[in-house]
Amino acid sequence: MTLNRDAAGLLKELKSGQLSIGERIKKNRELVEILNKLTGANQKVEQEPVSSSDEPISVEEFSKLGRSDKIEKLNEVLLLPNWYEYEMAFFPNYQMVEKGDNYVVYKDGENFQFGYKGHIARGLDYWKNDAGSAKKNGGFGSWSRADRNKAIKTITKHIEQNERDNGERPVEQSELVARFLAGEFNTAKPSLFVDVMRDVHSEGLELDSIKQKAIEWFEHNPDKLAA
Repeated sequence: MTLNRDAAGLLKELKSGQLSIGERIKKNRELVEILNKLTGANQKVEQEPVSSSDEPISVEEFSKLGRSDKIEKLNEVLLLPNWYEYEMAFFPNYQMVEKGDNYVVYKDGENFQFGYKGHIARGLDYWKNDAGSAKKNGGFGSWSRADRNKAIKTITKHIEQNERDNGERPVEQSELVARFLAGEFNTAKPSLFVDVMRDVHSEGLELDSIKQKAIEWFEHNPDKLAA
């Protein structure tokens, strides 16, 4: 049967290890389509028995590899059901914050990375500016608008939540900041007040709060305005 021969040919290519990640994804999709057609026609596809050498490398073994060896294996492991575990082994600083059936979101410091199964996760700039360009994707094609929108919305959701969480954290105030906000320097000499403003800003006090206190200082010292 033609479909059986096509499926066998695709399996052989996928096992060769010579395809790029883009070609592997394309060939894998073609194979799935053929298998679906064969299943629908109640036909059986004969598959070669899997030898022990075909078993995928474990996450633990992968994590022990050198970087160049990890890169060589990356195309293969990103197609596995637990691809995200290998990606976190490749990028140890990644922390998974969301996982779907075919995508995952990592937190990388203060940034977020979104990736679909079979592909390395990327940040918001990539999904906004590069994901729709075949040229910027190395000629492997561009992501659909639906895929790009999902990535952008998901990353944005986590960025906004992170900003809300950070905004709700109580900020520890030094004694100097507390005195400044209480108005203890409202009648200080100009040079001292300027020094205090610099010090409290260096300690993390927001500019809006400093500006408000500067206005109060001028209100208490109208003679300084005339000068």
